[in-house]
Amino acid sequence: MKLLTCVLVDDEPLALEVLKTHLGKLPHVHMLASFDDPFQALHFLQTQPAPDVLFLDITMPGLTGFELAPFLKSSTNLIFTTAHREFALQGFEHDAVDYLVKPVSFERLAKAVAKVVGKSSKPSAEPETFLYLKIDKAMVKVNVADIEYLESLRNYVKIKTTSRELVGYYSLTYLEEKLPAHQFLRVQKSFIINLAHVQSFTAEQVTVGQKEIPLGRQYKEDVLRWLHQKSI
Repeated sequence: MKLLTCVLVDDEPLALEVLKTHLGKLPHVHMLASFDDPFQALHFLQTQPAPDVLFLDITMPGLTGFELAPFLKSSTNLIFTTAHREFALQGFEHDAVDYLVKPVSFERLAKAVAKVVGKSSKPSAEPETFLYLKIDKAMVKVNVADIEYLESLRNYVKIKTTSRELVGYYSLTYLEEKLPAHQFLRVQKSFIINLAHVQSFTAEQVTVGQKEIPLGRQYKEDVLRWLHQKSI
């Protein structure tokens, strides 16, 4: 595995120590430098070879993370760290790979690093084009591309396509495992959406077809990150 170089920027010494401790448990990550002064960090980033990853706090005196981010070289993967969930949407507008809310756990940080590692090494696979779903007593053919969203109804799942609604005796998790992961994304506990059918979105909800679906708190970061990758 390629060694990842990283730089940490946070005006809170304790937050820096937490990140250092977590990153020290990852043998494929090498910390180049850490800064509690954003201006010193900016000077380093402009005069030294670009790190693979920058862990960047948002609320810092004199120079915020949002103000520093535009100076990064395109090869650096940006991961925001902050105590403020409400900055998530703005964070992904800066093409952040991830958005970590303090206090940052080791598991959450490791997941963010894994996203960087897998960003350019996603395996190719033949996508599913259709599925046969058991609806009542019949096996019904459903084109995957036509599915707009799936909604959990306790022991059943409603499958909304561009032309009809089907209800089958499935769990949402079971169907999630059968659908292409690059195309379908869970946006809350009861909904999985087809990203190709997203008509619009805000920081709080997505509109899929004619359906407005609120974003669940634990899924919001991944959903907004993907959608902003498609924004111009």
